[in-house]
Amino acid sequence: MLQRIQSLWLACSAVMAMLSVRFPVFSGNLPDGAKGKQWVALNAVQHTGLMILTVAIAVTAVLTLFLYRQRKLQLRLTAVNWVGSLALIAGYHHESRKFIEGNFNLYALTILAVPVLLLLAIRGIYKDEQLVKNADKLR
Repeated sequence: MLQRIQSLWLACSAVMAMLSVRFPVFSGNLPDGAKGKQWVALNAVQHTGLMILTVAIAVTAVLTLFLYRQRKLQLRLTAVNWVGSLALIAGYHHESRKFIEGNFNLYALTILAVPVLLLLAIRGIYKDEQLVKNADKLR
């Protein structure tokens, strides 16, 4: 299981997703009724939808790690997880649009790394599947 490169990519994507729970992705001023504006650091803990999606992506990546004998299912789950990671990026972008002013933090790279790592895992799973198909043809 761990000798396969896609296992490394899946584990790294799970770690990156969980890091985004703790660290702020965006910081800026939110409009506040009487006070005018309030400085807020946006992370997944502050928004329930982002929190659920982030944890789901991390858990799916970890569970997909253990499906190394079922490569087709592993490939499908990783592809669904990739779509979910793109939805997470869109969610963070949508939440950042509510700010008056601000900027993305360096920790935003953790969110951007998740779909890249999942794509690398998809590529590795696909190559494994092709290797097994070619080996079956030789028998």
